[in-house]
Amino acid sequence: MLIRSDAYDWQRQIGQINDFIEQKVDLIVLTAADEYKVAAVVAKAQRAGIKVIAVDVNAQGADATITTDNVQAGVIACEKLAEKIGYQGNFVIINGVLVSSVIERVAGCKSALNKYPNITLLSDRMNGTGSVEGGMEAMTYLMEEYQHIDAVFTINDPTAFGALRAAQQANRNEFLLASIDGAPFAVDIIKQAGNPWIATAIQRPVPMAEKAIEIGMDLLKGKEVLQRFILIPSVLVEKNE
Repeated sequence: MLIRSDAYDWQRQIGQINDFIEQKVDLIVLTAADEYKVAAVVAKAQRAGIKVIAVDVNAQGADATITTDNVQAGVIACEKLAEKIGYQGNFVIINGVLVSSVIERVAGCKSALNKYPNITLLSDRMNGTGSVEGGMEAMTYLMEEYQHIDAVFTINDPTAFGALRAAQQANRNEFLLASIDGAPFAVDIIKQAGNPWIATAIQRPVPMAEKAIEIGMDLLKGKEVLQRFILIPSVLVEKNE
């Protein structure tokens, strides 16, 4: 088994996939850095007889795709925030790198908020880059821009952790925070009292990976796979009242 990290760099990822093709692997499980820019190298792998299964993020032309139901994850996280702020107040979204999973999470959040006319979405354009540092930077800007924020939704847990650190440094504690991922460190913080991070919608990477391998192996054996786009529902982990 060969494992490579693209660090959100699609050019680096294309080089990695080309290396896999040269090494004549049978199956590539791919989390695309850019769902469209990888299309040509995905097709090249397939011409070489390699099956390509997209996981977590869409990849154009992949033989099958298994992702978290990212829209649903955004909905349940932001529905919880809306409930906790009494369905009224100022809301910000810290966005991320524009891959399909992030776009869908933000779309899900917005669809939840659209039902509540007394919630004002102040910002959804800040790119927290999916990182702690990016979350700190984005949250610092938002706190400078807006005197009062009631709720913050971030597209993943590292961004939320950065936002939390920035808020603590600025001594701002008027808002609640929710995110998506379900990373162990996030669950630990959420369970602690005295901080505004109230929920994370858990991704379930193990079922995703297991399903990717299962479908990939079936395709390699020439079996007919009827369902090639599979959504794994997310579950919300909340702070205990």
